[in-house]
Amino acid sequence: MRDSMRSNAGSESEAVFECLAEKRRRDVVAALRGRGAASLRELADSIADPNDRTERVELELHHRHLPKLADAGLAEYDPDDRTIEPSEGTAAADVVARTVEQCGALCPDAEPTRSDRARLE
Repeated sequence: MRDSMRSNAGSESEAVFECLAEKRRRDVVAALRGRGAASLRELADSIADPNDRTERVELELHHRHLPKLADAGLAEYDPDDRTIEPSEGTAAADVVARTVEQCGALCPDAEPTRSDRARLE
C-alpha cells in the first residue's frame, strides 16, 4: 500500500515538474496567481512577449499549455468558454516555479532545460 501511495505521489510530482519545465506555463501560473480568473484573450495579452502575436499565443495556450496545466491540476480551463481560473494547485506551483527560476539564476553553469536548448538552436 505504501509503495503505491509513494508511486502515485511521485507521478503527480513528475507531472507538476514536467508542466513547469515550459516557461510559457510558468508565466500562466504566475499570471493566474496575480490576477485570478481570465479569458483566454486576456491571459494571452498579459503573458505575450512584445514580439509575439496575441493570436499565436492564444492558439499555443488553447491547444498545448492550458490542457497540460489542467491535467496536472495547476489551473482550471474551460475550452468551450475559453476561461481560465486558478486551481488549488496554482499557488503552490507558482512558488515551485519561482524557486526553480531563482536556483537557475544562482547556478548559471547548470545544464539548460530541454525548452532552453530548443530556443538556442
